Amino acid sequence: MIKTLDDQICCDDKSGLERVRYFPRQLLTADDMRAEQEYLRQRQRRFNRFVIGWGVACGLEVVFDPKRPNEVRVCPGYAIGPWGDEIYVPEAVTVEFGGRFTDPEDPCEPSPRAMGRPWRGASPLSSAGLTIYVAIRYAECLVRPVRTTAPGCGCDETACEYSRVRDSFEIDFLRALPTSHVRTKPTAPSLCQTLKERQLIACPPCPQEPWVVLATLRPGRSRVPIDRPDPGRLIGGGLVLDRPRPEIGAAEGPLIEASAPELIVDCFTDRRQLANLSLVQQQVVDCCCKEAVVDPGPRPGPRDPVTVDFETPSLGGELKRIINPYVSNGVTFTAESAGFGDEVVGLVINNVAATSSCVPPESATQFLAAGRSGTPEFLGATWLKLRATLPGTGLQAPVTVSVEMQTGGSSTGRVQLFDASDTLLATGTQQATPMGKCPTAQGGDRGRATVTATVATGKVAYAIIDEVSQGFIFIVDKFTFQ
Repeated sequence: MIKTLDDQICCDDKSGLERVRYFPRQLLTADDMRAEQEYLRQRQRRFNRFVIGWGVACGLEVVFDPKRPNEVRVCPGYAIGPWGDEIYVPEAVTVEFGGRFTDPEDPCEPSPRAMGRPWRGASPLSSAGLTIYVAIRYAECLVRPVRTTAPGCGCDETACEYSRVRDSFEIDFLRALPTSHVRTKPTAPSLCQTLKERQLIACPPCPQEPWVVLATLRPGRSRVPIDRPDPGRLIGGGLVLDRPRPEIGAAEGPLIEASAPELIVDCFTDRRQLANLSLVQQQVVDCCCKEAVVDPGPRPGPRDPVTVDFETPSLGGELKRIINPYVSNGVTFTAESAGFGDEVVGLVINNVAATSSCVPPESATQFLAAGRSGTPEFLGATWLKLRATLPGTGLQAPVTVSVEMQTGGSSTGRVQLFDASDTLLATGTQQATPMGKCPTAQGGDRGRATVTATVATGKVAYAIIDEVSQGFIFIVDKFTFQ
């Protein structure tokens, strides 16, 4: 049995907390034990709200699979709710849209429930312009029922009570953004201003809603060349496949709306991200306390920057060539798997006949691009992510990776650095600077961006290069690490 905390505001403890005072020959009851638990829980909630903060600490990505249009998947992760409760999702949970919520066989299996004002319909894909929000909140689950002896003299009458309370969660679809997530102009002074002007820091108010928004869902359609069958692309982590296109032509055609709708999953705009305290502490130390910190361990000396410019081997008169994997200066470049099984990398030149990301003036400059071996003509015309595996077993920090790329004039490039256990160490983003477009190119301006990511501690094993919205084609001009 799952229960939520709607009937109480968990951060409303104006009367003060009480704990049990034990003394010899004291008669203890279940109420005393509950009071002891509640005292410790409320102290932790209060600490989380006033010191840690609330929001998504890690994970909890929302993924949409167009092959299953009536559901989304919430990946594992951890968050702290607005009332200070821990929300832990240990494994991926599939959540169906409206009217299909069923009680699981296990009464404590985490499952979504239609509560508040949930989505009522087969799928938001069918309602153009409607925005809904995937949100999670803390819930408790009563488990392990046991038989109890009934009061009085009856020998045959027994009752059943749950003997444990398990931390759980609930996931719902909201039509309106919770007020705690609505962004307003800051009225409180900044931290720097507070310290400089010696101002006191006010305690944060208690949010009136327990929800933590994970993603914003919007129906949408893609704009693609009509003469180019779409090899598939990623939308907010969900793979869009097999959208019908006319037959391929000799030249790039005009852009049209795709005939099949998509569900755009935005895990950034309305999500409240909770910064990891260890990362914040390290940044503060690096920025403010370098002279005061004594590092007993050896630090690697400065290394010379190494640049891969993708000019070898020369393509000569070719427009593009698959070279999978592409290896240069100890770095191995591959395409991230997107479910097709034939993702590859290769070289293309800066020409509108070779890539949609051509930036004027056209030239024979060579770029790294991703594509599919089954459709080699689309090398340099996909949204597939690129992986750059660094030399050996990786590079010990400090490590800086810089990528020069060409993409849409209004898009944003991104570089993410990971260690060998696939832990994200650093992220860098940069919006492209519009540079116009090559002759005969369709659509808007193309642009260039230089994206940099730096890791201060740890060991970097590889970098992932992509475009943030995963809706624009991109190619890489130079890859530099040091």
